[in-house]
Amino acid sequence: MKKILYFVQLPPPRHGVSVLNEIICESTVINDDLCQNILPIRFTSNHQDLNKVNIKKLLSLFLLTIQLFWRLLSFRPNIVYFTITPSGIGFLRDLLFVSVLKIFRVKVIYHLHGVGIAKSILKRPFLKCLYRFAFSNSTIIHLSEGLLQSEIVNNFPEFEQSSHALVNGVDSFIIDTPTKINSSYNILFLSNLKRSKGVFDLLRIFKVIHSEFPNAHLNIAGGSTSQQVDAEIETTVKSFGLIDNITFHGFVDGCEKQKLLSQADLFLHPTHDDALPLVLLEAMKYGIPIIATDIGAISEIVQDNINGFVFARGDCSGMASKSLEVLNSPKISAEISKNSTRLFNERYSLDIFQKKFKLILKNTLK
Repeated sequence: MKKILYFVQLPPPRHGVSVLNEIICESTVINDDLCQNILPIRFTSNHQDLNKVNIKKLLSLFLLTIQLFWRLLSFRPNIVYFTITPSGIGFLRDLLFVSVLKIFRVKVIYHLHGVGIAKSILKRPFLKCLYRFAFSNSTIIHLSEGLLQSEIVNNFPEFEQSSHALVNGVDSFIIDTPTKINSSYNILFLSNLKRSKGVFDLLRIFKVIHSEFPNAHLNIAGGSTSQQVDAEIETTVKSFGLIDNITFHGFVDGCEKQKLLSQADLFLHPTHDDALPLVLLEAMKYGIPIIATDIGAISEIVQDNINGFVFARGDCSGMASKSLEVLNSPKISAEISKNSTRLFNERYSLDIFQKKFKLILKNTLK
């Protein structure tokens, strides 16, 4: 039986990458004929410290490197699945782990869940050598065809044959939508409360929606990442006069998240920094019209005028105008909803993801 070592981020904290890794590690479809071993990458247990550097994290890095070395020596995996950070300080840190993997000459699958490679080597050409070192003699998975082309193939054509595009998937479970007791519109934002997720653009957009639909309600579901940002959000909500029209749910998961999705009439995701957020697939599963930013692979998932609408980063006016159009037109909303559920079932269910992932894994193990 072939052995696989999962060297991955796992909850806590819960975010898109850690949740998907948890699904992969626990999947019987993927692991039914494998002997698996899991080494979690965890430098912090909360969202507030994710992007901070401190002594505790440096100590964790040292200990994790030792653990990886020992796990490779004792378990002797045939393959290592590593969710490497694609750019920035995280990539330079992960090169330490890459070096250990190179020492053992083990097959590696690198799964990229973010962007930044193309931009990084444009600013610092010397990084190209480090990426070549990391990706040589390995298999690369990226989130979409477009990102695979722009981030890997265009810059490293020699890795084209060993690279794969694989869109993430989410489970098909849904709860029945309860009968609405009023005619108000429920708008949903489902992401951590970070500037980069466009939370202040969200408030500007909702202010316009509220001016035409005074009974509209915005549900903001996501964990806090900064006390300063929290304070600024509170100040902005008060200055816009929206205190009674916005509910902050904090981090949600499970049935609580499914309930919010089932009740949503519109899904807003005006992010400034994303690759392919899982929340968009969850919104598609429920057939919610999506209005999002055209960055990363979002426009490959949210097809403009088909299952949602995409706009340039920061185009609050355009997103607000389209929100009003969707909310004012049951016909448009119904068509978008139908297309969303159809595309989800055809392309983005967890079953489809697991089967494609398993095929990549089998080919790499040959």
